[in-house]
Amino acid sequence: MKTKAIILLLLAAVLLHPALAQTTDKEWQAKAVSKYPALGVQGSKLNKRFIDAYTQRRKTEPSFFSNPRWPLTLADELAATPQPVSPAAPSALPPQPPATATPKPETRNSSVPAVITTPVPSGIVRTTHRPIPQATKPSESEFPTGVVVIGVGAIGVVGLIIWVSAANAAQRRKHRERLFAEAREYVELAQRSHGLPTVPAHVMLKSGETAFYSAPSALYETRAVRHYQSGHAGFRVAKGVYLGGSRGRSISNQEWSKIDSGTLTITNKRLIFDGGSADRSVALPKILSADSSIDGVDVSVENRQKSMVFAAANPLILSTIIRICCQAPDPLDLSDTPLQITFDE
Repeated sequence: MKTKAIILLLLAAVLLHPALAQTTDKEWQAKAVSKYPALGVQGSKLNKRFIDAYTQRRKTEPSFFSNPRWPLTLADELAATPQPVSPAAPSALPPQPPATATPKPETRNSSVPAVITTPVPSGIVRTTHRPIPQATKPSESEFPTGVVVIGVGAIGVVGLIIWVSAANAAQRRKHRERLFAEAREYVELAQRSHGLPTVPAHVMLKSGETAFYSAPSALYETRAVRHYQSGHAGFRVAKGVYLGGSRGRSISNQEWSKIDSGTLTITNKRLIFDGGSADRSVALPKILSADSSIDGVDVSVENRQKSMVFAAANPLILSTIIRICCQAPDPLDLSDTPLQITFDE
């Protein structure tokens, strides 16, 4: 019995489909009139625009009317694109009731006329000039939503900046901890073996020369860079006469610049940088200091005004090797040389 009842209901729905579609279409027309009361006023601006839009859409986009809710959709589109206000022509309509009657239609996103009127295609409800009751629209907040969105966006951006800064700080901290751990491990290895471990060199070594460090590096030195500092015209006191003005001038500043990339080698006799276009070779006794940072080692050399900075995978290990090679008589045999090397974090 249940199956038969379901089949009968489906057959009835199929037979009544046109009527249901028509009813649905009319219901959406009524909703459009209820939302935009001026749509149901024959001869109103919105009513004329609706009829023109309906006629044009029938020619250019017939599929638009396959959806029963097309009256409300079309009315919403027209309400969202108001026409420029022009001087109102004398109305031939009968006088309107006092202010307590139909609310005056707004020009944008408010109640707009309801239905469609005269030369309207079949299927459009034709209405008379009768006030249509309209539900009271809840009052919108006067707080500027644009400011709220911008404020929320600004908070999001600030939060993102803080998060990125914290992530970068954590990454730098982990990188620093790794460098110090590797440096301590290297010193412990040298203490256990009573000498620095040797490495193969990529440059030609002299007799009795042994390499203890050889790795890719980059050389940085300071270079004079000129910047133009503009002046100002002052203030005008007469035509062509200005007071308080100054001329522009060129200022020279020393800035760190990357000189070249290559291979850095430390031996028991020299510091050697073999670059693509720039080479440096310094005897160890001429090295005054080798100060390490997280990114490189700053090497000061006797009778040289500018220091050199060498990039390294672990600057702490590089500076340790330079100091031991400069101070120990024989880096291969440190049994009689106490290594008291500490790393301050």
